[in-house]
Amino acid sequence: MPETMLHIASAVVKARPSAQQSVVEGINALPGANVIAVDHGRIVVILEADHQRVIADVLDRIAGLDSVLSATLVYEHAEPEEETHESP
Repeated sequence: MPETMLHIASAVVKARPSAQQSVVEGINALPGANVIAVDHGRIVVILEADHQRVIADVLDRIAGLDSVLSATLVYEHAEPEEETHESP
C-alpha cells in the first residue's frame, strides 16, 4: 500500500495593490491555501495537499483570480504523512 504523502509548498503572488484584500480573501477561500504575509500587492502563500497535482491546481486557480498579476511556486517539499497514535 503506498504511503500517504503530505506536500507543502510556498508561493509568491503579485496582485494589484488596490485589490490585494479581495485577492487575499479569494486565496484563503481555496482548500489548503493560507496567506501568511501581505505587502503592497505581494502575497506569500503556504499550500498543503496530499498530492503534488493538487498543489499545481490550486496555484493555477490563484493565478486565475481577478487582479492577480503572477503566481510563482517558490518551494515545495513532500514527506510521508505520519499518523498520530495516542498511547493508552
